[in-house]
Amino acid sequence: MFYDEVDDVIAAASYFAGRTDVDASHLYLAGHSAGATLTLLAACTSQSFRAAASFSGAPDQKTFLASGWNKVAPFDPAVPKEVEMRSAIVYAESFKCPVRIFCGNREPYFQQENRATAQLAQARGLDVEAISVPGITIRQSRKRSTVP
Repeated sequence: MFYDEVDDVIAAASYFAGRTDVDASHLYLAGHSAGATLTLLAACTSQSFRAAASFSGAPDQKTFLASGWNKVAPFDPAVPKEVEMRSAIVYAESFKCPVRIFCGNREPYFQQENRATAQLAQARGLDVEAISVPGITIRQSRKRSTVP
């Protein structure tokens, strides 16, 4: 849950950068949901990416875990360091590339933490923006998919 997986993202970038059919100066990173959270963490960790985009990510794992995920976390969510090291908001001043943090306008549970992450990065002069986009939430799309 956002620990060793960051190393996997960095290793994948390294693999692609080493290929002769890939321009290593044009590696971009994007992800949705858990992939968005990994995108944010990797963009704080590695200089491999020209830019990054997250879609409905959770940069504040304290908030995310409090929504019920603490029951299935593969670590002790009561240990602050375990939560902090998985939270991109803690490292928002460390983004190594331009980042766009997208969130649906019907996802209020992500809006505040995405804006706060962008604001912390911007205060450091980094090219990071939180962007609200119109659309449905993940929960709504699942409800629709069950209706004939």
